[in-house]
Amino acid sequence: MDTTLDQQGNTNEGGFEFRLNLHGSDLLNGLQELRQSQQFTDVALQVDGIDYYCHRNVLVSSSAYFKGMFSSNMRESRENVIVIQGIKAAGMELILDFIYTGKVQITSDNVQQLLEAADLLQIVPVREACATFLDKQLDVTNCFGIYKFAERHSCLALSNKAWTLALSRFTDICKHNEILDLPRDLLEHYVSSDDLVVEAEEEVYQIIVKWVNADLSIREPYMQQMMSHVRPHLMSNKYLNDSSVSDEILRNIGAPEEFISRTSGKYRFTGTILRRRRTKTRSRRLVVIVGGVGPANTKLKDLKCYDPMDRKWSTLTQLPNSVESVGSVAVVGNNICVTGLDGKVWLYWTGEETWLEMATMGSRKRQRHACASLKDVVYLVGGYDGASRLAAVDRFNPASGKWEAVTPLPEPVSSPAAAVHEGMLYVIGGALSNESATDKVHCYDPLNKTWTPRTPMPHSLSGISAVVLGEYIYIVGCLSRIVYRYCPATDTWGQMASMSSTRALCSATVCCDKIYVTGGENQPNSPIDSVECYDPVSNSWSPCHKLPYPVKLHGCVTVCKKLSIDS
Repeated sequence: MDTTLDQQGNTNEGGFEFRLNLHGSDLLNGLQELRQSQQFTDVALQVDGIDYYCHRNVLVSSSAYFKGMFSSNMRESRENVIVIQGIKAAGMELILDFIYTGKVQITSDNVQQLLEAADLLQIVPVREACATFLDKQLDVTNCFGIYKFAERHSCLALSNKAWTLALSRFTDICKHNEILDLPRDLLEHYVSSDDLVVEAEEEVYQIIVKWVNADLSIREPYMQQMMSHVRPHLMSNKYLNDSSVSDEILRNIGAPEEFISRTSGKYRFTGTILRRRRTKTRSRRLVVIVGGVGPANTKLKDLKCYDPMDRKWSTLTQLPNSVESVGSVAVVGNNICVTGLDGKVWLYWTGEETWLEMATMGSRKRQRHACASLKDVVYLVGGYDGASRLAAVDRFNPASGKWEAVTPLPEPVSSPAAAVHEGMLYVIGGALSNESATDKVHCYDPLNKTWTPRTPMPHSLSGISAVVLGEYIYIVGCLSRIVYRYCPATDTWGQMASMSSTRALCSATVCCDKIYVTGGENQPNSPIDSVECYDPVSNSWSPCHKLPYPVKLHGCVTVCKKLSIDS
């Protein structure tokens, strides 16, 4: 048996404190053996007709629920068998294992029953562990189920995250059947939200029709109420005239000839279907360029945004006056984090349309570094401090406002690209201390805080941009039209269709499942205003509406924002 003797500074007695390190675990194991053999037990908890023999003092010391029950004059405090309602036997067995051993195995099969039991019996650590487990399982195929479950058990952080995911991934969610099984009130709550991120309002109409048709005899009476949440002013005239009116469902419950009329140059919906005031809006994903350098080395202050549906650029906001030059840009949540070359950090709250100054980087100023957001934490990687290249990696948590140094890169590098895929941070290429470009790829695991080398790029590149689309990391830039694609799952590289323009010092982002490459330069000191869009389905590039001005060395990100609709 492992024992530890600790000499404490008890000068009065000249003695020491004896500690048995395993005493706690030995005690728990002994109590578990007593429970399993039903020795010295003084109460039975009955769930689903099964009796679980326990010790009152152990239950009281572990659960506020049982402490309140046994410490009061409640009838249960005097009974030998207590019936527990509202949980399953399997959940009770798991909870008792935790109470008596301090550990429990959480799986996809038992997490709901375990959380239900932990919630009822007020075993807070298990409840939080189950919520964390469900958080990690959250995706577009289960977000509504997890949302409803979390709401039922007041797991507010989990329910908020599930709902936010559902709002931001409407197009992806519509590809799965979970949305067709939603109860009417939840689907209505969903499609009525101004925060619903919709690429085309027609998709909202289509999913409502699909939902109704999934159980027509039951859901048909709800059709008009559901359709009242569609924003017809955001739908194309061609779709309204050619598709919606001719739909069989609408013929059965509305008057197609009264569906739409034109008055004073504006459309007015006179029928009972799709009647909605123009004050209601939606949210969309927008491409945002941040700062940068324009012609004649002008430092640009604007944040310009591009709507892929309307194909228009507009001004989102301007950088704070104290930000002279943008060092890096990342999105945290749905907010834009900007680090200046002077070490200052600003966060643009997209919903509130306000800037908030955050904690500075401290003594370590840097430029030409890579930046990426991983689990709502911003990582700054490598760079140049004015004297030498850096291997340093620092991360900033906007929620706490604190900086933290983490494991440095294996070697100093400036102007690399950085991307996050499946919870891992990839740092690709860059310039080494001998001024030469590198083809090296390093992968950082934030759990074990280690860097692992991966297969190098086909060529040594510096000053490039990296974006993640699906299962791949795409690399663009470095005064080239070539586009490389890296697969983290197989650790292999491939080459995709080339861009139409040669670019260096450009920036890229993913918006609506496509890659947008913005600005850059095609020869030294000559910024360009062109934008290209890559479609991974066709493996082809197409030109987009030009930037408002030529720009290089800028940031480019994607955020969701409510559309501005005139009343």
